[in-house]
Amino acid sequence: MTKPTQNRSQPLKVPLRVVLVIPFILQIGVAVGLIGWFSLWNSQQAIDEATGELRRKTANRIKSSLDSFFEKPYDLVQINEVTIRQGLLNPNDTVAMQRYFWEQIHFFPYMTYISYGNSQGHYIGASRSLNDESLRVVLSNPSTNHALTTYATDSQGKLKKVLSTVPRFDARLRPWYQSGAGSQQPVWYPIYEYFSHPSLGIGVAYPVRTSSGELQGVLTADLELQQISQFLHSLTIGKTGKAFIIEPNGLLVASSAPEVPYNISKGKLKRLEAIASSNPLIQTAAQYLKAHFDDLSQIQTSQQLQFDQKGERYFLQVLPYREWGLNFLIVVVVPETDFTATSQENTQLTIMLCLVALLAAIALSTWTSRWLVRPILNTIEAANALSQGDWSQSVPEPHSQELASLARAFNRMANQLRVSFQQLEHHARHDSLTGLLNRDAFRVRLEEAFARHDWQLLHQPGEKSLLAVLLLDLDYFKLVNDSLGHILGDQLLIEVTQRLLHCLSNFDDANYAIGRFGGDEFVILIDNIQDVTTATRLAGQICKDLQRSFTLSGNEFFISTSIGIVLSTTGDRQADTFLKNADIALYRAKANGKAGYEVFDAQVHTGAKDRLRLETDLHRAIDRGELMLSYQPIFDLQRDQLAGFEALVRWQHPTEGLISPSVFIPIAEESELIVKLGWWVLQQACTQMQTWQQQFPCSQDLVISVNFSGKQFFQPDVLERIWQILDQTGLKPQHLKLEITETVLMSYGEVTKAKLKRLSDAGIHLSIDDFGTGYSSLSYLHRFPVQTLKIDRSFVSEMGVQGEGLEIVEAIVTLAHKLRLDVIAEGVETREQLEKLRHFGCDQVQGFLLSPPLLPERVSDLFRNHEFSLMV
Repeated sequence: MTKPTQNRSQPLKVPLRVVLVIPFILQIGVAVGLIGWFSLWNSQQAIDEATGELRRKTANRIKSSLDSFFEKPYDLVQINEVTIRQGLLNPNDTVAMQRYFWEQIHFFPYMTYISYGNSQGHYIGASRSLNDESLRVVLSNPSTNHALTTYATDSQGKLKKVLSTVPRFDARLRPWYQSGAGSQQPVWYPIYEYFSHPSLGIGVAYPVRTSSGELQGVLTADLELQQISQFLHSLTIGKTGKAFIIEPNGLLVASSAPEVPYNISKGKLKRLEAIASSNPLIQTAAQYLKAHFDDLSQIQTSQQLQFDQKGERYFLQVLPYREWGLNFLIVVVVPETDFTATSQENTQLTIMLCLVALLAAIALSTWTSRWLVRPILNTIEAANALSQGDWSQSVPEPHSQELASLARAFNRMANQLRVSFQQLEHHARHDSLTGLLNRDAFRVRLEEAFARHDWQLLHQPGEKSLLAVLLLDLDYFKLVNDSLGHILGDQLLIEVTQRLLHCLSNFDDANYAIGRFGGDEFVILIDNIQDVTTATRLAGQICKDLQRSFTLSGNEFFISTSIGIVLSTTGDRQADTFLKNADIALYRAKANGKAGYEVFDAQVHTGAKDRLRLETDLHRAIDRGELMLSYQPIFDLQRDQLAGFEALVRWQHPTEGLISPSVFIPIAEESELIVKLGWWVLQQACTQMQTWQQQFPCSQDLVISVNFSGKQFFQPDVLERIWQILDQTGLKPQHLKLEITETVLMSYGEVTKAKLKRLSDAGIHLSIDDFGTGYSSLSYLHRFPVQTLKIDRSFVSEMGVQGEGLEIVEAIVTLAHKLRLDVIAEGVETREQLEKLRHFGCDQVQGFLLSPPLLPERVSDLFRNHEFSLMV
C-alpha cells in the first residue's frame, strides 16, 4: 500500500524586478520628504561649516606658502656667509661673486635679489625680473662710477648690455645694509622701496665679519612683494572671496586683488593702507578690523569672525604670522552670498530630481529590471577572473547609464591594475636611478644562466661554453659624492651607466646582462663565451673607457674602476657564492693598485681571507701601539747637507712581525682607516720634529715630510685639523711639508685649489708625490701652489749604467726647474744614480744609498754626534 503524497509548501519566490523596484520607489518617496525638510533646516549650518573650513584651509595654505617663501632667503644668506668665511668665495673678486650670485638666482626661481654690499659702499648682486623671468647682474663700484648699473645676461650668466643706470648709489645707506650691520645673525629688515625701480621688497640680511669681528659687508636675499600677491591671486576663495596680508599698523603687504600695495605720487612711492584698497571687499574687511580692534597687534591667535555690513553678512579668518621674526596678519574674507545662492539652488535641484526620479522609477522600473541582472553577473565573472591574474578581462557597456559607468570604472580599474602591476614588477627588478637590473633581478638572471648551462651539459655535451660575472667598483667615487654632493654623484653614476652600455653594445662576442647593486657597484653577466680572454678583454675596455675624464655641471674630474672576474669554471652553481667570489676578486684588484681587474682563483680566495684578517688587526693596531714611525733623511745635493726627513709608518704585528707599508696601506685606503691613520702619522711626525728642534740647534732649518692621502685631504674639516695639530705640537708651518698625489690635484679643481692656497699661504710646503705615475698633466703644475715634485722610485731605479730611463728623469728635472719647482728623487740606491741626479741638477735625494729609514732614537744619536752629512 503506497503512502499518500505529502504537499510541501514552496517558499515564495519574489521576482528580482519587485525586489529592486519597490524598495527603490519607497526610498525615493521618503527621501523627497526628508531632503526637503532637512535642506531648509541644515542650509545655514552647512554654510557656516563650509565657510569656516574654506577660511581655515586658505589661511593655513597661505601660512605654509609664506614659510616656503621666507625659508629660502634665510637659508641662502647663511650658506653664502659660510662660503665666504671658509675662504671658498672671495668677496673682493667681483667676477667670482657675480657668477656665484647669478648661478644661485638661476637655481632658486622664487628669489628676486641676491646681493652683497661691502663696507666701502660697493654693491654686487643678481636679480630676476618678474615681468619676463630674465636674470640680471647689478653692480655699483668704481668701475661703474658708483652708479647702480643693471646688466642683461645671457644663458651662461655673461654680461650682455646695460639695461639701466641709477647714479650715486651707496650700499651702506640702504635699509637692508643698516639692519644687517647692526646684527650678529640673519635678520629680516622692514619692507622697503627698491633703489632701481618703484616696487617693494622684503628680505633677510646677514653681516660678514672678519675673524676679529670687523664688519666686511652685508649679504642679502630678498623677495619682491609682488610675488606674494601673485600667489594670493592664484587662490580660489569661493566665488568672490579675497585674501590679503597686512602689518599690525594696517599697511598692506600683499593681496589677491589685482592691485599693488602702494601708490606713486609725484614720483614718490607711498605704501597703501588696507582700508584704502581699491577692492571693496578688502576695504570693508580692513575697516571692520580697525573698528573691532583698538590695536591689531593684540591678535595673538587665529580667529574666525563674522560681521554685517549693509544687510550682508561677511566671514573673516585672521591668522597671525610671526615666523622668522616677522609680524604679519593673514586675513581671508568671504561674503555669505557666495554660498547662499548655491545652497538654495542645490536644495531645490535635489528635491526636483528626487520627484522626477520617483516618477521615472515607477514608469521605468519594469523595463530597467530586465537589464540589471546580466551586466551585474558579467561584472562579477570578470572580477573573479581578474582576481586570478587574468589581466585581459573587460566588461561590455550595457545600455543602463549606471551599469555602463560601472563597466567603464571596472575596465579602467582593470587597465590601471595591469599597468600598475607591470610598473611594480619593473621597479621590483630594476634600479630606480640607472634603470639597470637590481640585485634580486640579477640573481634571477644568473640562476637562469646556470640552468641553461646545466641543461646544455646534459643534452649537448659537445657544445661547451662558459659564463662570467664582472663585478665593478668605482675608484674615488666616494670623494666625488662627498665633495660635490649626491646630485652630481647620481649624475656621474648615470654617465658611467651610459659608458658601460656603450661598451657592451660594441661587444658582440656574447650575450650579456648588466645591473647595479647600489652605491657605485655595478655587475655584468656575459654568457656563451669560450674562455677567460673574452671576459678580460671586456674588463680592459671598460677600465679604459672609465678612465676618460668626466665633465658634469662644469666640473671635470677623473675616476677609474676596479673589476673582479669569476668564471663558471670554478664549479660553483650558487648565485650568492658566485657573486661572493667576484667580490673577492674585486678586492684583490683594489689591493693591487686599483684601475685594473683580477680573475678569481683559489689563490685569490686565500689572499682575500688574509686581507680580511689583516684589516681586522689594523683597526686595533693604533690603539694597541703597534704602529711606529721611522724617518728617512733627505739630503740637499747642492749644499751636501741634511735638508729634512720623510716620516714613514711601520707596523710591528704581534704575530706576523714587521709588515710592509705596501701591504697594509692599500688595506687602510679601502677600509677608510687611512683617514684615522693619516692624522695619527701627522700628529706623531710634527711632535717628533718639534722635539728635535728643541733639543738640537742644528735641526732648526729642517723640514718634516708627511704623506697625505686623497681621502684625508677631502675631509670637510681637513684645514681645521691641520691647524689644530700644528697648534698642539708647537711646530711652525714652514717646517712641515705635505706630500699629495697627482690624483688629488686632478680632482675638483676650484675646491682643491682653494684648500691648497690656504695651506701654502700659511707657510706649509706642498709636494707632488710619485710624480709621473698618475694622470700627469702639465696644466695643473702652474695652477696649484705646489713647490716640489718628487720623482717616483720606479724612474730612478731605471737609471742604469746603460742610460735606461735617464731621459725621463732629466726631462722631469728640467720641466720642474722651468716652472720654478724643486725636485726630490727617492729610491737612490747606487752611486751612478746619485751622480746622474747631481749632474741633472736635482735638488734633493733620499734612498738607502744615503740612509735607510731610522728610528727616532737613532736620529737623536746622529744629531747628538753631529754625524749627518752626505757621505757618498
